[in-house]
Amino acid sequence: PEEEERVAWVLAGKPSRTGQGAPASGPYLFEVKGAVDLALRAAGFPAQEWNPSPLPFLSPLRAARIGPALGRVGWAGELAPEILAAWGLEVSAYAAEISLAKLAENSEAARWRHTPLARTPSVSRDLSLLLDEGIAYSELEATLRAVEGVPVASVRLFDRYQGPPVPNGKVSLALTVIFQAPGRTLVSEEVSQYLDRIVQRLRERLGAVLRGN
Repeated sequence: PEEEERVAWVLAGKPSRTGQGAPASGPYLFEVKGAVDLALRAAGFPAQEWNPSPLPFLSPLRAARIGPALGRVGWAGELAPEILAAWGLEVSAYAAEISLAKLAENSEAARWRHTPLARTPSVSRDLSLLLDEGIAYSELEATLRAVEGVPVASVRLFDRYQGPPVPNGKVSLALTVIFQAPGRTLVSEEVSQYLDRIVQRLRERLGAVLRGN
């Protein structure tokens, strides 16, 4: 038999709340993916692309692989109902795994990086969007970041919700977008314009609707 050293994560538990008045929620795909991203970053690897990739033991639309830059060294996703039942789990569970052997094969891709502290302040804004449940978060973030001339420093998904009053087949996503322009301080008016352009692009490309409007 061939044995391979791997690192694995599993997230499961009772529902929690993200804030006052927020709907109850359990662990999500972006949380376990974030754990993998942090581990790879600590090992000196650059940020990796995640691609939707169905696996037989994971739920459809909630499964992704790393790659192909590192040769698909790992995966993350929600465990399928039959796996939960086999282990007697009564709550949703997410898992991830990376191959240390494949990482070693890509050791030349690892590098220690130094990023100077920003000299200009950042500005953050929250967006609450309604989308078709079949749209992957990776596609949403990629579309957002691709808006020309908008200085997006980072994007963080902090809530995902399905259920009343969200219509069937839809999902509510809440994310924080951080803007930062090198060499100057952004003003409120231009940040509002950036948000308008982002929302327009997401509406055109993904059919997203800004909640509350």
